[in-house]
Amino acid sequence: MIRYVTAWFGKFGMTLIVLWIIGFIFNLSFGEILWTSILLCVASFLGDVYLFPKIGHVLAAIGDFVLAFVLIWLIGANFYTAVISYESFAMISAAVLTILEIIFHLLIQQ
Repeated sequence: MIRYVTAWFGKFGMTLIVLWIIGFIFNLSFGEILWTSILLCVASFLGDVYLFPKIGHVLAAIGDFVLAFVLIWLIGANFYTAVISYESFAMISAAVLTILEIIFHLLIQQ
C-alpha cells in the first residue's frame, strides 16, 4: 500500500511541475493547473496499476500520451479561463509527460 501511495505522490509531483511550467508559458492559473494535475494523475495512475502490467511498455507509453492529450485538452477547453490554444498546451504537455512517464514506469518496475 505504501508503495502505491509513494508512487502516486511521485507521479502527482511530476505532473504538477510539468503542467505548472508549461501552464506558466500559456498564462494559466495555479488552480487550473492543480485541478488538471489531480484529475490527470488519478486517471493515469489507475492505468499504471491496472493496465500497464498487462500491455507492456510501448502500449503504455502510447496510452499515456493519448490519455494526457485528450484529458488536458478536454479540461482546458471546458474549464480554463485563459484564451489559449488548448491543443498546443495539451500536445506539449502530453509529449513531455510521456517522456517522463516512460522513466516513471521503469522506476516503479524495480
